[in-house]
Amino acid sequence: MTTTGLALASGAERKRLGQYFTGLPLARVLAALAGAVDATTVIDPMGGSGDMLAACLDEGCTPSLIASIEIDSRAAQLCRERFQVSDYVPRVIEGSAFVSKSWSSFGNGWDLVITNPPYVRYQAGARASGGLPAAQDVRDGLIAMLDRRRDLSAEERATFRRAATNYSGLADLAVPSWILCMSAVPVGGRLAMVVPNTWLSRRYSAWVVYLLRRYFDVEVVVEDADAAWFEDALVRTTLVVAKRVPDKGTAVGDGGHWYVRVSREASNEHSLVGTAFPGEGSPEKSFRDWILDHRGPAPVGLEINWSDESDLRSAIVAAGIEVSGAGPSVHLPQSVRERYAGDSELLTLEQLGWSAGQGMRTGANDFFYVSRGAGNKRFSSSLLPGESLRIPTSVLKPAILRQSELPDSGFVFDVGSANSFLLCLDGLVLPEDDPSHPRRHLKGDLQRLVRAGAKVTYERGAVRVGLPDLSAVRTNVRHATETSGARFWYQLPALTPRHRPSLFMARINSGSPRCYMNPDQAAVVDANFISLWQATDGVSVEAMLALLNSDWAAAWFEAACTVLGGGALKVEAADLRRLVFPADVLRNLRSLHEVGRRLVVTGKMTSAMRSKIATAAGYPLAMDKFDDMVKGMIGARGKPR
Repeated sequence: MTTTGLALASGAERKRLGQYFTGLPLARVLAALAGAVDATTVIDPMGGSGDMLAACLDEGCTPSLIASIEIDSRAAQLCRERFQVSDYVPRVIEGSAFVSKSWSSFGNGWDLVITNPPYVRYQAGARASGGLPAAQDVRDGLIAMLDRRRDLSAEERATFRRAATNYSGLADLAVPSWILCMSAVPVGGRLAMVVPNTWLSRRYSAWVVYLLRRYFDVEVVVEDADAAWFEDALVRTTLVVAKRVPDKGTAVGDGGHWYVRVSREASNEHSLVGTAFPGEGSPEKSFRDWILDHRGPAPVGLEINWSDESDLRSAIVAAGIEVSGAGPSVHLPQSVRERYAGDSELLTLEQLGWSAGQGMRTGANDFFYVSRGAGNKRFSSSLLPGESLRIPTSVLKPAILRQSELPDSGFVFDVGSANSFLLCLDGLVLPEDDPSHPRRHLKGDLQRLVRAGAKVTYERGAVRVGLPDLSAVRTNVRHATETSGARFWYQLPALTPRHRPSLFMARINSGSPRCYMNPDQAAVVDANFISLWQATDGVSVEAMLALLNSDWAAAWFEAACTVLGGGALKVEAADLRRLVFPADVLRNLRSLHEVGRRLVVTGKMTSAMRSKIATAAGYPLAMDKFDDMVKGMIGARGKPR
């Protein structure tokens, strides 16, 4: 197979298109796991430059038809040219996989559908100038193709159509790609996908999980333990291989699959599993055989466990797609479940009386936040650089804007040390906005700051947008009514517990996520943080502080949250809403409260305190296992705990 000098998209355009080309080493692993050698018809509906097809041929596939659909003309041309001297020349279709015309020259059903779909939050904008279809075009095209699938029964077509109609508008392009690819696999065929490790945890993936469990048997899931397979991507990667089976009639029945973690130690310069299977003609084939005939200790760099798929069932139930007759209704990650020997009911934060959200989103931090200046009596703003401003403290709320403002040790934010402040100008207006009430007029430096903000503009594509017209700022404007006065762009809505929470955590973490207390809810927490507040009485602030800094929580975060390309762990409010604890905590709230108080006073988590939390929460036997797991996973992402 030949390669050419044809240039692919630039880095920025590749990101927009969601192009993270698989590469032959990873593609060979997936092709081997999918049994490509036995497939006679193979397609990659998001084919890129042809890595998946090349890997299938390398693994011994002798197809009667091998094909690719690719929306980017440069990648499609590169795919054509690399196979010019191959014994098996793919049929390469240039176009969107969500357009019926792209499939018109093919028959129904494929032995193997193998792909690395694009991961683009495409719903945020209109059609891109490089060819990406708009969100509604994707949905409409998918539904139209499902209606034409003659190899699906009427009931199957209706179920797939329901998924295509109802998947969330917040979903990335991978979700309709999953549905499209699954619909193209007949009974007996296989689906092989490269997916981010968040494919299960995202709530908008529930319809994918539903179709997968109802119409497929998942055979193996393989995780990139070190986030090393895609250096330029932002998430850790997972491979999923599933075999199409007759309709089970339910997606919450029994089932299971092998779950394998592959670290760097398993690889060599030729193969991602070459060190694990040295001296083999095809280490990828040996890898597949080892999974299928699993016996004895794992080779170097590999870890294998059996998943009973309770997490998949839970995702379906939690989304309300189908009710389970048995099993947990919450998601406990596989690696946590393996180490936890208890059988206690698991409770979410909501069931423990707590809510989680994102902190304050002003839409224009450079205007709404000011910093304390020298002498603690004057303030500075990035909109008036170099100036020392007199701003009444009555309009300022202490704020936590950046992680650098957090204490180096301890678990409590000292509001007296706050350096950032939020402008709360409710009740104060520019003279021209309300000339009849001069006592409410903004004056002096505060008036100059607001006028400076009104003149600031930002580049938004090909146009410049004024700060007051930014999408998250213009929503501040409200016209006067009989019961309330007008509100202007520089006046934020009333603060809520989400903005001034009892507890908060950083969204981006180099080590283990740490939860901090916001005493008396005195400080405003920015959207760089997750905020947590009591919705009902029950679990005290101190007890929840202890739980969220426990070994259990640390293990759950490592297993369930997103590892970014640089090795940091991203924790979202949605992750916190899925976090569960054993119900034992409700019987031991006083003990947990005491540990939380000691955390506040001493600023240290001792071994005795960790043990007390573990005993109170009902996981004492798993505490050390969780600690080892967390250290290993943080080490794998290259950051100290």
